[in-house]
Amino acid sequence: SKRGRLRGGILSVKQDPIYLVVVLFWLILAISIIVSHETILSLLGLVKTTEFLLLFAYIRENVSRETFRTIFWIFLASMSLQALLGIVQYLGQSSLGLKFLGEEYLRPGLRDIAEFVSHGVASPWFYQSFPYLSPISDISVNLRAYGTFSHPNVFAGLLFMGILVNLYLLFHVKQKVLSRETILLSLFLLIIITGLVVTFSRFTLLLTGAGILLWFLAVFLAIRRPYMQGIHSGARFHVKEFYKPQNLAIILMLILMIASINYFLFHQQIQDRFFGVRTGKAESDVLESLGDRELLGGIAVKMIKQKPLLGVGLKNFVVRMQDYADEKLMPYSHQPVHNIYLLVAAESGIFALVAFLILLFLIIKRGLRSEAPLDLKITLLIIFFGFLAIGLVDHFPLTLQQGSIAFWLVAGLLSAKV
Repeated sequence: SKRGRLRGGILSVKQDPIYLVVVLFWLILAISIIVSHETILSLLGLVKTTEFLLLFAYIRENVSRETFRTIFWIFLASMSLQALLGIVQYLGQSSLGLKFLGEEYLRPGLRDIAEFVSHGVASPWFYQSFPYLSPISDISVNLRAYGTFSHPNVFAGLLFMGILVNLYLLFHVKQKVLSRETILLSLFLLIIITGLVVTFSRFTLLLTGAGILLWFLAVFLAIRRPYMQGIHSGARFHVKEFYKPQNLAIILMLILMIASINYFLFHQQIQDRFFGVRTGKAESDVLESLGDRELLGGIAVKMIKQKPLLGVGLKNFVVRMQDYADEKLMPYSHQPVHNIYLLVAAESGIFALVAFLILLFLIIKRGLRSEAPLDLKITLLIIFFGFLAIGLVDHFPLTLQQGSIAFWLVAGLLSAKV
Protein backbone atom coordinates (compact mmCIF):
# COMPACT_ATOMS: atom_id res chain seq x y z
CA SER A 1 0.00 0.00 0.00
CA LYS A 2 1.00 3.66 -0.36
CA ARG A 3 1.07 4.04 3.42
CA GLY A 4 3.37 1.04 3.74
CA ARG A 5 5.76 2.34 1.07
CA LEU A 6 5.83 5.76 2.73
CA ARG A 7 6.56 4.19 6.11
CA GLY A 8 9.30 2.06 4.57
CA GLY A 9 10.84 5.12 2.93
CA ILE A 10 10.87 7.06 6.21
CA LEU A 11 12.41 4.08 7.99
CA SER A 12 15.08 3.85 5.30
CA VAL A 13 15.96 7.52 5.82
CA LYS A 14 16.19 7.06 9.59
CA GLN A 15 18.50 4.07 9.24
CA ASP A 16 20.81 5.60 6.61
CA PRO A 17 23.23 8.25 7.94
CA ILE A 18 23.71 9.63 4.43
CA TYR A 19 20.03 10.52 4.15
CA LEU A 20 20.02 11.98 7.65
CA VAL A 21 22.84 14.35 6.68
CA VAL A 22 21.11 15.14 3.36
CA VAL A 23 17.98 16.20 5.29
CA LEU A 24 20.10 18.22 7.73
CA PHE A 25 21.96 19.93 4.88
CA TRP A 26 18.66 20.76 3.14
CA LEU A 27 17.13 22.18 6.34
CA ILE A 28 20.12 24.46 6.96
CA LEU A 29 19.92 25.74 3.38
CA ALA A 30 16.19 26.35 3.82
CA ILE A 31 16.71 28.22 7.10
CA SER A 32 19.29 30.50 5.47
CA ILE A 33 16.51 31.86 3.24
CA ILE A 34 15.19 33.97 6.14
CA VAL A 35 18.23 36.28 5.88
CA SER A 36 18.13 36.54 2.07
CA HIS A 37 17.73 39.93 0.42
CA GLU A 38 16.40 38.20 -2.69
CA THR A 39 13.96 35.66 -1.22
CA ILE A 40 12.54 34.52 -4.55
CA LEU A 41 16.05 33.78 -5.79
CA SER A 42 16.73 31.72 -2.66
CA LEU A 43 13.47 29.80 -3.03
CA LEU A 44 14.29 28.96 -6.63
CA GLY A 45 17.75 27.87 -5.50
CA LEU A 46 16.22 25.61 -2.85
CA VAL A 47 13.95 24.05 -5.48
CA LYS A 48 16.96 23.29 -7.71
CA THR A 49 18.94 21.91 -4.76
CA THR A 50 15.99 19.69 -3.86
CA GLU A 51 15.89 18.45 -7.44
CA PHE A 52 19.57 17.45 -7.37
CA LEU A 53 19.33 15.79 -3.94
CA LEU A 54 16.31 13.77 -5.12
CA LEU A 55 18.30 12.72 -8.19
CA PHE A 56 21.09 11.62 -5.85
CA ALA A 57 18.65 9.58 -3.75
CA TYR A 58 16.97 8.05 -6.81
CA ILE A 59 20.30 6.90 -8.26
CA ARG A 60 21.35 5.42 -4.91
CA GLU A 61 18.16 3.42 -4.56
CA ASN A 62 17.61 2.25 -8.12
CA VAL A 63 20.95 1.73 -9.84
CA SER A 64 22.18 -1.85 -10.21
CA ARG A 65 25.39 -3.38 -11.51
CA GLU A 66 23.66 -4.04 -14.82
CA THR A 67 22.59 -0.40 -15.26
CA PHE A 68 26.05 1.05 -14.59
CA ARG A 69 27.21 0.05 -18.07
CA THR A 70 24.09 1.53 -19.71
CA ILE A 71 24.51 4.84 -17.87
CA PHE A 72 28.19 4.96 -18.83
CA TRP A 73 27.48 4.30 -22.52
CA ILE A 74 24.77 6.96 -22.69
CA PHE A 75 27.01 9.52 -20.99
CA LEU A 76 29.99 8.59 -23.17
CA ALA A 77 28.02 8.87 -26.42
CA SER A 78 26.62 12.29 -25.45
CA MET A 79 30.05 13.63 -24.41
CA SER A 80 31.59 12.34 -27.65
CA LEU A 81 29.05 14.38 -29.63
CA GLN A 82 29.77 17.39 -27.42
CA ALA A 83 33.52 16.95 -27.91
CA LEU A 84 33.10 16.71 -31.68
CA LEU A 85 31.10 19.94 -31.60
CA GLY A 86 33.80 21.59 -29.50
CA ILE A 87 36.55 20.53 -31.92
CA VAL A 88 34.64 22.02 -34.87
CA GLN A 89 34.01 25.22 -32.87
CA TYR A 90 37.68 25.65 -32.08
CA LEU A 91 39.04 24.86 -35.55
CA GLY A 92 36.42 27.09 -37.20
CA GLN A 93 36.68 29.71 -34.41
CA SER A 94 32.92 30.22 -34.30
CA SER A 95 29.69 28.68 -33.11
CA LEU A 96 27.68 26.44 -35.42
CA GLY A 97 24.27 28.06 -34.96
CA LEU A 98 22.94 25.33 -32.65
CA LYS A 99 21.22 27.76 -30.30
CA PHE A 100 18.25 25.41 -29.95
CA LEU A 101 20.66 22.96 -28.22
CA GLY A 102 21.96 25.66 -25.89
CA GLU A 103 25.06 26.66 -27.87
CA GLU A 104 26.37 30.15 -27.12
CA TYR A 105 26.96 32.66 -29.93
CA LEU A 106 30.74 32.46 -30.31
CA ARG A 107 33.19 34.66 -32.18
CA PRO A 108 36.72 35.69 -31.16
CA GLY A 109 36.80 39.14 -29.57
CA LEU A 110 33.24 39.12 -28.27
CA ARG A 111 32.75 40.43 -24.73
CA ASP A 112 32.94 37.84 -21.94
CA ILE A 113 34.07 35.07 -24.32
CA ALA A 114 36.79 32.68 -23.09
CA GLU A 115 39.82 33.08 -25.33
CA PHE A 116 43.62 33.27 -25.25
CA VAL A 117 46.46 34.69 -27.35
CA SER A 118 48.48 32.18 -29.37
CA HIS A 119 50.53 31.54 -32.49
CA GLY A 120 47.65 30.49 -34.70
CA VAL A 121 44.88 27.98 -34.08
CA ALA A 122 46.85 24.79 -34.73
CA SER A 123 50.04 23.39 -36.24
CA PRO A 124 51.20 24.98 -39.56
CA TRP A 125 50.76 21.53 -41.11
CA PHE A 126 47.07 21.81 -40.35
CA TYR A 127 46.88 25.13 -42.22
CA GLN A 128 48.47 23.51 -45.26
CA SER A 129 45.66 20.98 -45.34
CA PHE A 130 42.95 23.56 -44.56
CA PRO A 131 44.28 26.90 -45.89
CA TYR A 132 40.98 28.76 -45.36
CA LEU A 133 41.56 28.43 -41.59
CA SER A 134 44.96 30.15 -41.78
CA PRO A 135 45.11 33.21 -39.47
CA ILE A 136 45.74 36.72 -40.80
CA SER A 137 48.91 37.03 -38.72
CA ASP A 138 51.14 34.75 -36.70
CA ILE A 139 49.61 35.95 -33.43
CA SER A 140 45.87 35.39 -33.02
CA VAL A 141 43.20 35.54 -30.33
CA ASN A 142 41.81 32.03 -30.10
CA LEU A 143 38.30 31.13 -29.04
CA ARG A 144 38.24 28.15 -26.64
CA ALA A 145 35.79 25.28 -27.24
CA TYR A 146 32.41 25.54 -25.48
CA GLY A 147 30.29 22.66 -26.79
CA THR A 148 26.75 23.58 -25.69
CA PHE A 149 27.93 24.60 -22.21
CA SER A 150 28.15 28.06 -20.68
CA HIS A 151 31.94 28.01 -20.32
CA PRO A 152 34.88 25.86 -21.51
CA ASN A 153 35.79 24.97 -17.91
CA VAL A 154 32.36 23.38 -17.38
CA PHE A 155 32.76 21.54 -20.68
CA ALA A 156 36.21 20.32 -19.62
CA GLY A 157 34.95 19.04 -16.27
CA LEU A 158 32.42 16.75 -17.92
CA LEU A 159 34.93 15.62 -20.54
CA PHE A 160 37.22 14.62 -17.65
CA MET A 161 34.44 12.33 -16.44
CA GLY A 162 33.90 11.03 -19.98
CA ILE A 163 37.56 10.03 -20.32
CA LEU A 164 37.53 8.00 -17.08
CA VAL A 165 34.26 6.32 -18.08
CA ASN A 166 35.79 5.49 -21.47
CA LEU A 167 38.83 3.87 -19.82
CA TYR A 168 36.56 1.71 -17.65
CA LEU A 169 34.53 0.51 -20.64
CA LEU A 170 37.68 -0.18 -22.69
CA PHE A 171 39.08 -2.24 -19.84
CA HIS A 172 35.96 -4.43 -19.90
CA VAL A 173 35.91 -5.15 -23.63
CA LYS A 174 35.62 -8.95 -23.88
CA GLN A 175 35.83 -9.43 -27.62
CA LYS A 176 38.94 -9.59 -29.77
CA VAL A 177 41.21 -6.55 -30.08
CA LEU A 178 39.69 -5.24 -33.33
CA SER A 179 36.08 -5.73 -32.31
CA ARG A 180 33.46 -3.09 -33.13
CA GLU A 181 33.22 -2.15 -29.47
CA THR A 182 36.97 -1.58 -29.17
CA ILE A 183 37.10 0.51 -32.35
CA LEU A 184 34.10 2.60 -31.29
CA LEU A 185 35.46 3.22 -27.79
CA SER A 186 38.89 4.08 -29.22
CA LEU A 187 37.28 6.61 -31.56
CA PHE A 188 35.31 8.07 -28.64
CA LEU A 189 38.51 8.37 -26.61
CA LEU A 190 40.29 10.20 -29.45
CA ILE A 191 37.38 12.63 -29.86
CA ILE A 192 36.90 13.29 -26.13
CA ILE A 193 40.60 13.82 -25.34
CA THR A 194 40.94 16.15 -28.33
CA GLY A 195 37.77 17.95 -27.20
CA LEU A 196 39.31 18.40 -23.76
CA VAL A 197 42.53 19.78 -25.26
CA VAL A 198 40.70 22.46 -27.29
CA THR A 199 38.89 23.70 -24.18
CA PHE A 200 42.37 24.75 -23.01
CA SER A 201 41.19 24.44 -19.41
CA ARG A 202 44.54 24.40 -17.63
CA PHE A 203 43.48 22.93 -14.32
CA THR A 204 41.32 20.20 -15.86
CA LEU A 205 44.04 19.21 -18.33
CA LEU A 206 46.46 18.69 -15.44
CA LEU A 207 43.77 16.97 -13.39
CA THR A 208 42.97 14.59 -16.25
CA GLY A 209 46.62 13.65 -16.69
CA ALA A 210 46.90 12.88 -12.99
CA GLY A 211 43.58 11.01 -13.03
CA ILE A 212 44.61 8.77 -15.95
CA LEU A 213 47.93 7.95 -14.31
CA LEU A 214 46.24 7.17 -10.99
CA TRP A 215 43.62 5.02 -12.74
CA PHE A 216 46.31 2.95 -14.48
CA LEU A 217 48.28 2.38 -11.29
CA ALA A 218 45.23 1.61 -9.15
CA VAL A 219 43.58 -0.75 -11.65
CA PHE A 220 46.83 -2.58 -12.37
CA LEU A 221 47.52 -3.14 -8.68
CA ALA A 222 43.88 -4.03 -8.02
CA ILE A 223 43.73 -6.75 -10.68
CA ARG A 224 47.24 -8.09 -10.18
CA ARG A 225 46.96 -8.78 -6.44
CA PRO A 226 43.94 -11.17 -6.55
CA TYR A 227 45.40 -12.83 -9.65
CA MET A 228 48.68 -13.57 -7.90
CA GLN A 229 46.82 -14.74 -4.80
CA GLY A 230 44.76 -17.03 -7.02
CA ILE A 231 47.89 -18.54 -8.53
CA HIS A 232 49.33 -19.30 -5.09
CA SER A 233 46.05 -20.78 -3.88
CA GLY A 234 45.49 -22.87 -7.00
CA ALA A 235 42.42 -20.85 -8.07
CA ARG A 236 44.04 -19.29 -11.12
CA PHE A 237 41.20 -20.01 -13.50
CA HIS A 238 38.62 -18.52 -11.17
CA VAL A 239 40.28 -15.11 -11.24
CA LYS A 240 41.70 -15.16 -14.75
CA GLU A 241 38.65 -13.45 -16.23
CA PHE A 242 39.33 -10.38 -14.06
CA TYR A 243 43.00 -10.15 -15.00
CA LYS A 244 43.28 -8.25 -18.28
CA PRO A 245 46.78 -6.82 -18.65
CA GLN A 246 46.36 -6.95 -22.44
CA ASN A 247 43.45 -4.51 -22.17
CA LEU A 248 45.56 -2.17 -20.08
CA ALA A 249 48.33 -2.39 -22.66
CA ILE A 250 45.89 -1.49 -25.45
CA ILE A 251 44.57 1.46 -23.45
CA LEU A 252 48.10 2.67 -22.73
CA MET A 253 49.02 2.55 -26.42
CA LEU A 254 45.83 4.42 -27.30
CA ILE A 255 46.52 7.13 -24.74
CA LEU A 256 50.09 7.60 -26.00
CA MET A 257 48.94 7.70 -29.62
CA ILE A 258 46.16 10.22 -28.92
CA ALA A 259 48.49 12.37 -26.80
CA SER A 260 51.01 12.38 -29.64
CA ILE A 261 48.38 13.43 -32.18
CA ASN A 262 47.22 16.30 -29.98
CA TYR A 263 50.76 17.37 -29.21
CA PHE A 264 51.54 17.45 -32.91
CA LEU A 265 48.44 19.54 -33.68
CA PHE A 266 48.31 21.87 -30.67
CA HIS A 267 51.64 21.86 -28.83
CA GLN A 268 52.27 25.56 -29.55
CA GLN A 269 48.76 26.52 -28.42
CA ILE A 270 49.09 24.45 -25.23
CA GLN A 271 52.42 26.12 -24.49
CA ASP A 272 50.95 29.57 -25.14
CA ARG A 273 47.94 28.83 -22.96
CA PHE A 274 50.03 27.70 -20.01
CA PHE A 275 52.94 30.12 -20.29
CA GLY A 276 51.69 33.04 -22.36
CA VAL A 277 52.86 34.66 -25.59
CA ARG A 278 55.66 37.22 -25.74
CA THR A 279 54.87 40.16 -28.04
CA GLY A 280 57.08 42.80 -26.45
CA LYS A 281 55.56 41.89 -23.07
CA ALA A 282 54.18 38.73 -21.50
CA GLU A 283 50.55 38.29 -22.48
CA SER A 284 49.17 35.68 -20.14
CA ASP A 285 45.84 35.67 -18.33
CA VAL A 286 47.17 33.45 -15.53
CA LEU A 287 47.69 36.37 -13.16
CA GLU A 288 44.34 37.87 -14.11
CA SER A 289 42.59 34.56 -13.44
CA LEU A 290 44.30 34.21 -10.07
CA GLY A 291 43.46 37.82 -9.27
CA ASP A 292 39.77 37.29 -10.00
CA ARG A 293 39.68 34.21 -7.80
CA GLU A 294 41.51 36.03 -5.02
CA LEU A 295 39.00 38.89 -5.20
CA LEU A 296 36.00 36.56 -5.04
CA GLY A 297 37.60 34.46 -2.31
CA GLY A 298 38.27 37.57 -0.21
CA ILE A 299 34.63 38.63 -0.52
CA ALA A 300 33.48 35.13 0.50
CA VAL A 301 35.74 35.15 3.57
CA LYS A 302 34.32 38.54 4.64
CA MET A 303 30.79 37.18 4.30
CA ILE A 304 31.66 34.16 6.44
CA LYS A 305 33.29 36.31 9.12
CA GLN A 306 30.38 38.75 9.33
CA LYS A 307 27.57 36.19 8.81
CA PRO A 308 29.00 32.91 10.18
CA LEU A 309 25.75 31.23 11.24
CA LEU A 310 23.32 31.71 8.34
CA GLY A 311 25.45 33.39 5.68
CA VAL A 312 23.96 35.94 3.30
CA GLY A 313 21.23 33.60 2.08
CA LEU A 314 21.06 30.73 -0.39
CA LYS A 315 21.94 31.88 -3.94
CA ASN A 316 22.50 35.45 -2.69
CA PHE A 317 26.30 35.58 -3.04
CA VAL A 318 26.27 37.48 -6.33
CA VAL A 319 23.59 40.00 -5.32
CA ARG A 320 25.32 40.75 -2.00
CA MET A 321 28.98 40.69 -3.03
CA GLN A 322 29.22 44.44 -3.69
CA ASP A 323 28.34 45.06 0.01
CA TYR A 324 31.49 43.18 1.01
CA ALA A 325 33.87 44.48 -1.66
CA ASP A 326 36.48 47.16 -0.95
CA GLU A 327 35.95 48.83 -4.32
CA LYS A 328 33.40 49.17 -7.08
CA LEU A 329 33.11 45.84 -8.89
CA MET A 330 33.09 45.58 -12.66
CA PRO A 331 30.04 43.86 -14.19
CA TYR A 332 32.08 40.78 -15.18
CA SER A 333 33.19 40.37 -11.54
CA HIS A 334 29.65 39.60 -10.40
CA GLN A 335 29.83 35.82 -10.27
CA PRO A 336 29.93 33.12 -7.58
CA VAL A 337 33.19 32.55 -5.74
CA HIS A 338 35.21 29.91 -7.59
CA ASN A 339 35.23 27.52 -4.63
CA ILE A 340 32.18 25.46 -3.73
CA TYR A 341 33.21 25.12 -0.08
CA LEU A 342 33.56 28.87 0.44
CA LEU A 343 30.34 29.36 -1.52
CA VAL A 344 28.30 27.05 0.74
CA ALA A 345 29.67 28.71 3.88
CA ALA A 346 29.21 32.26 2.55
CA GLU A 347 25.62 31.70 1.45
CA SER A 348 24.29 29.39 4.18
CA GLY A 349 26.78 29.54 7.04
CA ILE A 350 29.43 27.39 8.70
CA PHE A 351 26.95 24.70 9.77
CA ALA A 352 25.92 24.20 6.14
CA LEU A 353 29.55 23.70 5.17
CA VAL A 354 30.07 21.21 8.02
CA ALA A 355 26.97 19.25 6.93
CA PHE A 356 28.15 19.30 3.30
CA LEU A 357 31.62 18.03 4.23
CA ILE A 358 30.14 15.26 6.40
CA LEU A 359 27.92 14.25 3.48
CA LEU A 360 30.95 14.07 1.17
CA PHE A 361 32.83 11.98 3.74
CA LEU A 362 29.93 9.53 4.11
CA ILE A 363 29.57 9.19 0.32
CA ILE A 364 33.28 8.39 -0.04
CA LYS A 365 33.15 6.00 2.93
CA ARG A 366 30.19 4.19 1.41
CA GLY A 367 32.00 4.01 -1.94
CA LEU A 368 35.08 2.47 -0.35
CA ARG A 369 32.97 -0.14 1.43
CA SER A 370 30.77 -0.92 -1.57
CA GLU A 371 30.57 -4.47 -2.86
CA ALA A 372 30.84 -3.21 -6.43
CA PRO A 373 33.79 -4.48 -8.55
CA LEU A 374 37.06 -2.88 -7.51
CA ASP A 375 37.84 -1.30 -10.88
CA LEU A 376 34.38 0.32 -10.93
CA LYS A 377 34.97 1.76 -7.45
CA ILE A 378 38.37 3.08 -8.53
CA THR A 379 36.85 4.80 -11.57
CA LEU A 380 34.02 6.42 -9.61
CA LEU A 381 36.30 7.50 -6.77
CA ILE A 382 38.75 9.20 -9.15
CA ILE A 383 35.88 11.00 -10.91
CA PHE A 384 34.34 12.10 -7.61
CA PHE A 385 37.64 13.30 -6.14
CA GLY A 386 38.24 15.06 -9.45
CA PHE A 387 34.99 17.00 -9.05
CA LEU A 388 35.91 17.84 -5.45
CA ALA A 389 39.29 19.14 -6.69
CA ILE A 390 37.58 21.19 -9.40
CA GLY A 391 35.37 22.57 -6.63
CA LEU A 392 38.46 24.22 -5.14
CA VAL A 393 38.90 26.44 -8.22
CA ASP A 394 35.42 26.57 -9.78
CA HIS A 395 31.79 26.71 -8.73
CA PHE A 396 29.91 24.84 -11.47
CA PRO A 397 29.50 21.50 -9.60
CA LEU A 398 26.96 23.28 -7.36
CA THR A 399 25.74 26.25 -9.41
CA LEU A 400 25.13 25.16 -13.01
CA GLN A 401 22.58 22.62 -14.23
CA GLN A 402 24.95 20.37 -16.19
CA GLY A 403 27.66 20.46 -13.55
CA SER A 404 25.26 19.74 -10.69
CA ILE A 405 23.63 16.84 -12.52
CA ALA A 406 27.04 15.27 -13.18
CA PHE A 407 28.23 15.86 -9.60
CA TRP A 408 25.18 14.35 -7.89
CA LEU A 409 24.96 11.55 -10.47
CA VAL A 410 28.51 10.43 -9.62
CA ALA A 411 27.79 10.85 -5.90
CA GLY A 412 24.75 8.60 -6.28
CA LEU A 413 26.63 5.98 -8.30
CA LEU A 414 29.51 5.96 -5.85
CA SER A 415 27.27 5.46 -2.82
CA ALA A 416 24.70 3.24 -4.55
CA LYS A 417 23.28 0.32 -2.61
CA VAL A 418 24.72 -2.42 -4.83
